[in-house]
Amino acid sequence: MIGNYLSIILATSAKSEMLAQRDPHGFIMTLTAVAVVFGALLLLYIVFGILGKFNSGKLNPKKMMAKATPKSGQKMNEETAAAIAMALKDELSGEVYAAIGMALNEYVESTVHDQESYIITIKRK
Repeated sequence: MIGNYLSIILATSAKSEMLAQRDPHGFIMTLTAVAVVFGALLLLYIVFGILGKFNSGKLNPKKMMAKATPKSGQKMNEETAAAIAMALKDELSGEVYAAIGMALNEYVESTVHDQESYIITIKRK
């Protein structure tokens, strides 16, 4: 048992002596240590930056999808209208076109649902 520890100590001291011969001033060891520490700090900076954006809501997938949909009172852009028209071309009758157009208009103009205040009032008896 003691022989194993002695051989480990001798092997370690042999490696340290070899490093001392190759790098007598310790520049290689210093540069390696500094590179490892700064690499770890950079990795932590990136990870915490991504987590911070995610937690603050800047990387929220629901908000990103909400930006893609038209807001109330906004007109539909030409590109979206053209895409819908191309998808419906030669597929449906005129009455169906009118129904879809009315539904899209009500959706864009936000006349489908009431505006809620989202305030809950509890009255005591």
